[in-house]
Amino acid sequence: MAARKSTGKADVIIQYGGSQYTEKELIDRVKAAAPKAKDLTIYVKPEENRAYYVADGDADNFVEL
Repeated sequence: MAARKSTGKADVIIQYGGSQYTEKELIDRVKAAAPKAKDLTIYVKPEENRAYYVADGDADNFVEL
């Protein structure tokens, strides 16, 4: 079975409690908070109005939404 080539665009938008955040906005906020990080993992917790992130193995980080 041949792999299909994607030609479309996909966006992720998180909506919660009357607010809206795009994937790019969240990534940009975390990158601004951890500009030297090479490896990032982001966990969005809209009920806490925060995005927690792991930057190069350090897991004690968050940004306000």
